Amino acid sequence: MQEGIYESLISKLVQSKLDELDQKVFFVDQKPIDKAEAKDVH
Repeated sequence: MQEGIYESLISKLVQSKLDELDQKVFFVDQKPIDKAEAKDVH
């Protein structure tokens, strides 16, 4: 499934906010999720 413009914008916004966090204070674990199950991840 191809990522749409809305998903792309949201992904970039979330990534930019995560990049702003102080990594000495916050631990952010990132790992890929299955596209079919993405709607169920909270």
